[in-house]
Parts: sequence; structure tokens; C-alpha cells
Amino acid sequence: MMTSVKIEKANLSHAEGIAKQANNLKICLHLRRTWPLPYLKEHAIEFINTMDSSDSDHLKTIIYNNEVVGVIGLHKTNEIENEREIGFWIGEAFWGKGITTKAIKLMVKYAFDELKLNRIYSYANVGNEASKYAQINAGFTETGIVTQECKPSEIRDQYTFEYLKEDYFKAL
Repeated sequence: MMTSVKIEKANLSHAEGIAKQANNLKICLHLRRTWPLPYLKEHAIEFINTMDSSDSDHLKTIIYNNEVVGVIGLHKTNEIENEREIGFWIGEAFWGKGITTKAIKLMVKYAFDELKLNRIYSYANVGNEASKYAQINAGFTETGIVTQECKPSEIRDQYTFEYLKEDYFKAL
């Protein structure tokens, strides 16, 4: 039973909770970027500070029943001003509860209502069906598969998704 999911701007008071949830190989394996293990509070502080210093990235902490359970962000990865890539992860203890889908929906609302973006796009590793369906359940459309996406330690295929502003407003 889901009682309370919210997202709020990540800040240093969230660092300990982020580190607690992020210190997990299963999460690390599904990310597009590499990250250290063990994942310590100092890593979380550096991550928050780096994201906070960017004018084009928006990092939010996922809060479930007043506990930090993960992060979600919008990242500028190309020169197009009105689109961002959404990325997220959630602590393993909170998988399968619908929290990720709710957090994605909240971030999509923020992206289209507040930031006035036109398009959000995302990826999920082929085989990470939970991430795939969280995005589909939040309103994203699967657009294909990118083959042999490179991460420093491996090559893998990734599902691709997008959510257009016009589709968001039609669904309201």
C-alpha cells in the first residue's frame, strides 16, 4: 500500500539517505554512468553539489513515507534547450511498490508544467523490465532499442522512451 510519495529538490540533508540506498551493486549495474562502490555519504554530497551547480540539470530526491529512497533527475545531454533526459533509481528495498512510477509522474509534471519542456527521453537496460514498465506506466512511449550502448565496463542494449508535451496535456 502506497501512502506518500513526493519529490523535492535534493539538498545536503538528503546525502546520508541517498548514500544508504545507493550503496548497492544491483542499482549500480542498471545505471548508464559508473559510480563508486561502496557508495559513501561523501559521494552523495559530491553528486548533489555537482548537480546543484548546473543550470540545466534538475535533481530531485524521491521521498516515500518521509524517507529518502532514491533520486530522479532531468539532465541536458544535447544542445536542444527544451528537452531533457530523465534518469532515476530507487533503493532495492522499495522496488515493486509503484514508487518509481509515481516519482516519474511527478517529475514529468514538473518538466512540462514548470520547465515548459517539449520532450523528455529516457533509457532502460534491456532486461530491466521493472524500469521499462515504470516508464510506460508513467506515460512514456517506447520508441526502440539502442544496440551496443557503451558503459565503461560493458556493452549492452537499451530500450528508448520519450514523452512529448502534447501527449502529456492530452492525457490530463
